[in-house]
Amino acid sequence: MAEQINQTTPFSSAGHRWHWGDQEIRAKEYGAVGVDGVGYSLLQNGARPGVVAGVLKASGATRAIADAALDALETAIKTLCRSGLAYGWEDDCGHTGDSLVIKSYEQQGPREYGRMGAETVALQTYVVRVRELDGKP
Repeated sequence: MAEQINQTTPFSSAGHRWHWGDQEIRAKEYGAVGVDGVGYSLLQNGARPGVVAGVLKASGATRAIADAALDALETAIKTLCRSGLAYGWEDDCGHTGDSLVIKSYEQQGPREYGRMGAETVALQTYVVRVRELDGKP
């Protein structure tokens, strides 16, 4: 398999990296009067937060065409975010799961433009916040 979310590759236009936080562990600690120490019971392996950070890239014959292509990439990511659904996924290291929720898409700074031969290239740095709900480490 290749890196994907819901069988699409929304971050494949340029460089990016997935970063995972620590899994939330829900547990209960308890003690008793007259007894030293505490007991500990694992209640649930919880969700794991993550971040996908990188650059979206689109090119076209004119700046307007490059902007429109970049807008389409951003719209695809925002659509996944607005759905609120949990999707199947695979990250850039080959880790997989069935319950990834895209929480937010944030642009980082203004769009940048350049030339590659006869084409205009539009670049947008971004951060996407996600939560993996599988409860697996």
